[in-house]
Amino acid sequence: MRVNIPKLYLDEDISSLLAALFRKEGVDVVCACEVGMTKQEDIVHARYATQENRVLVSFNRVDFIRIAKHFPHHTGISICPQVTKNAYATLAE
Repeated sequence: MRVNIPKLYLDEDISSLLAALFRKEGVDVVCACEVGMTKQEDIVHARYATQENRVLVSFNRVDFIRIAKHFPHHTGISICPQVTKNAYATLAE
């Protein structure tokens, strides 16, 4: 059974290596760097993800919890623990 995975938007703190791993699994994902969204305020990332009907994925727990409370119309915000690039290599295996 295939699980329905929402479209994802990875903010600029998350490596594009993770996007590549998601794509390998058939997930529709874009990174901030791929869509010209680097050096943007967190609320701009949230608005972009919402406009594109994507779940925003971030390591930035404090700011995005605050944004979620004041920006209730988001598509979704997934706060993840920060991992190293070595962890991405382990995931790829």
